[in-house]
Parts: sequence; structure tokens; C-alpha cells
Amino acid sequence: MKTLFTCAFLGLFVASTAMARNMLIIVSPHQDSTAAAQQYNQVTKSYLALGAGDSLKVINGMGGGSIATLNIPNNPTYNHLKPKLKINQAGRKKLKLFFQDMHINNQLKGAIDMPRLMAQIARYSDVSDVLIMGNPLYDVKSNPAMSMASGLVPSDGYLLNTERNNVFRTTGFENRLKGLRFHWLLPELLPRQIHADAVLRFYHHFIHRQGGKLVSFSHDESMVLELLRDKAHPMPLTDKLEASGKLEMQAIRDVSTVKGFYNETVSHIAPRITDFSQPITLGIQWQGDVDLDIYAQPYGSEALSYQNVSSPLGKHYKDILTGHQASEGMRYETIEFSAVNIKTLLVAINLYSAKKPYAVVRGSLRVQILGKVYETPFQMGAYAGNKGADMPALLQGGADTRYSKRFSIMDILAQSEEVSM
Repeated sequence: MKTLFTCAFLGLFVASTAMARNMLIIVSPHQDSTAAAQQYNQVTKSYLALGAGDSLKVINGMGGGSIATLNIPNNPTYNHLKPKLKINQAGRKKLKLFFQDMHINNQLKGAIDMPRLMAQIARYSDVSDVLIMGNPLYDVKSNPAMSMASGLVPSDGYLLNTERNNVFRTTGFENRLKGLRFHWLLPELLPRQIHADAVLRFYHHFIHRQGGKLVSFSHDESMVLELLRDKAHPMPLTDKLEASGKLEMQAIRDVSTVKGFYNETVSHIAPRITDFSQPITLGIQWQGDVDLDIYAQPYGSEALSYQNVSSPLGKHYKDILTGHQASEGMRYETIEFSAVNIKTLLVAINLYSAKKPYAVVRGSLRVQILGKVYETPFQMGAYAGNKGADMPALLQGGADTRYSKRFSIMDILAQSEEVSM
């Protein structure tokens, strides 16, 4: 580490700008030694880029505690490298000790507690720019239900919900980050681009709703620092939040996977089944500005839905990208099981909410089994929706309601015109 620190201070000088800047840097304490070295270099670059009168504060990305404050005197002499190396020695020592003492500690690499940091960031009234050096996937041990590490992303409802225990609530904090510009330097590319796009969108709205501006979100260090230095325009935010208010952790996957299932030709030949324990895919598709949910419960097991997106038997997916495009666009929800008894599998659809009074909501339920796709249409009055209030009773054998309908897999297969020989 000694070589690292020497090289960082002497070899990574970045020419400063003439514009004074007070900057806050957020760093994760959960890094391996290689990542710690990279982050130290990045913080050092930011320090050496400061001009006379500038200030740099560094805080812990998990708790928001102060690590060091480095102030540059308002004297043109300190626009040069050597004078900067002679000052802030106590603060630079604290930085050195922090980066030398990093550990993963069974956390996601680069983990930061972004929602917890909001109140801490707002206290720095003299700061203009916030540089985040950490993993954007929220993964805090005290709140495992909200983890993004397995490919999930929170629904828009979390940004609109006002409950105090909702860590991502923004209502009431509309001006908390007013005037702050955020620059997010990712430690590495997220594994799946479609998930990365959804995470970016969520945080963009999270910051924007509190009055802040997101300028960059990238693992490209030179680009992020250049945009910060040049005071670049914020990233445009063009789409709107879905207003249903539903709280769900949504599984994200490639849209082409979803459309492939929904575009397959429907079979009109019922399968001859001798073993009723089969892998099966279920999906609903509909059109209009309403929110529908599919539930599927194997006998003796837990139901899969937006409220419970995974189990040992299967997984629930939602194509949120389509839902975030034109409000009248097609929408999809899908459940996949590895193998379940299709004779006793309960399937139900619920009208969660509707933004305007459609006379009728129409859609279709698709079933894929033994390499074939089968389909049955459904319709229900739009009303206002009931947010799934009747689903527990329906899954326990209750009757259909104006908001929810139950389906039998065997009935859907039996609707086919003929049985295969």
C-alpha cells in the first residue's frame, strides 16, 4: 500500500479548473485490496484537481460518517501540485488508514446504503457536487427484502409511498437535495444491461424527486470525472413514474425472452399427459393503463406473485420496461415453475388498480407446457381495483369476484379443439 499511496499523490495529478467547487465523495468500506487501491487513486485525483478555495469531504458509504475533510486555502499558490502535497496531511492520513482497513465482510463488493445517506448528504449545505464511488445495487443486511443483488429492482411505488419504514420514500423530501449534482462512478459494469438500466432509472427518479440532478452513472472513470470537472448538464429524465403505488421487488429480464413466449403460435391440440408434474410457464398480457397481477400457488406451497417473486419451485417476472413506455402499450407478467403438479396448481388474476374507468379490461392468460403454448382470454370490469384484497380468500378456494378470477390449467388445456394421439 505504501507504493500505492506514493504513486497516487505524485503521478495522478489532474489539472484543476478555475471554478471553485465544494465536493462530497462517498466511498464504500466493503472492498478488496485491489478495489481499495483503485478507489484511493480516484479520491486522490479528485483532491489534486481541487483549485484554490475548493473543499473536499469524504464520507463512509454505509453509515455516512466523516472520514476526512480536505480544504484548499483560497490562494493561487495552491493551484499547483507541490503546495497541495504539503497541506491536509492529517486528513490524508485518515484517508490512508480508511482505505488500508477495508474488508468485504460478507457484503456485496462496493456496497453503500444510498437511502440512508440522503439525510447525511443534505447536511452539507456548502457542497455543490456529490461523487458516489460504490455499487448501486442496494444490499443491506438489515433489510434483505429490498436487496437488488439478485437482479431485482424496487417498483415506483416505493418512491411514492409515505410509510416511515420505507427507506426509498421521497414524499416530504422534495427539496432535500436541491442544487446538488450527483456523479455515480460504478466499481464495475453490472452483469446484465437490462438490470443496470432499470437500476439507473430508479435512482434517477429517487434523486430527482428530492431536488437533486444526476449527471453521470458509469464505470468509466475518465468520463465521470470529466463531466464533473466540466459541470456538464444533468442526464435527461423523460419518463414518468407509474402511479399505482404498489410495492414490489421486480425481476428484470430480457424483453425478447418475454415477447418470444407471448408471440409463439397458440396450439389447438391438447397434450396427452401421463405425468402431471411438469415444468410450466404462465403469463398474462393486457393493454391499457391498468395494473393486473398473476398469482400461482402449487398445492402445499407458497404462492408466487409480485409479493413473493421467488421460491424453490419457481420465479415471478414483470416486464417493467414495456410498462414504462407508452401507457397504452402491452404489458406482461410471467411465472415459471421448474416442475409442479398442474392438476392442483391454482392460478388467479387480480385487478390491482386502474387510472381511469375502462368499461372492460381484456387480456389473455398463456400456458406453456410440453413445448406447446395454450391460451385463454379473460375480461373484467376496470373499476378502481382492490389491490389484491380478495386474493388470500380466492387462493383458499373462494369464489371469483369483480376484481379477481381463478383458472384451472386442466380446463385451459381441455379447451383445445382436439386431443393429440
